[in-house]
Amino acid sequence: MGKQFSLIATDVDLGAIERLLRPSVEAYFFSTEVDDSQHLKRLDDFAIPPSQAGKTSVFCYLAREQYPAVVIKSLGSKVTVDYRESELVEVWRPFFDGKIIKRGRFFYEPQFFHAKGQKSPEFCKWAEKLFERVKRLLRYNRSVDAYVGRDAAEAIDAGRIAIVSALNSDSIVRYEP
Repeated sequence: MGKQFSLIATDVDLGAIERLLRPSVEAYFFSTEVDDSQHLKRLDDFAIPPSQAGKTSVFCYLAREQYPAVVIKSLGSKVTVDYRESELVEVWRPFFDGKIIKRGRFFYEPQFFHAKGQKSPEFCKWAEKLFERVKRLLRYNRSVDAYVGRDAAEAIDAGRIAIVSALNSDSIVRYEP
């Protein structure tokens, strides 16, 4: 069974997460795209500026190596990464366009899905450390069942942005500080 947590964060909060993780747990950020040599493409920035909301994929991966070994699968003409068979943390960065925000999540699987074995203890220890660091930077909010970044919390409290359900963009989620 996988391990995960939800987060509500602006681009400013994601930038803070990136600055924290790069040196402290040597986290490398990758897009979900694979290059011609079957490697993941590095992300220039973990944060997505509000002007790029909806134009940039919210999905990405974190790895503990600069060029992680990943399992590739083909779906017709499309090549994708099988994160369940690779030692990666999958991240859904929160959608944030400056007015609304949708929750994101950090997720990893400590076991291989098809091979039925455990992923390396080094990977699991690294992923747990990564989760711990991110959670410590954010604050857990019971009313939205998510870890919330400082910038997001201030903007929500001030009424500048609203949290919407990922399932229904018309549904504003109640937030209590």
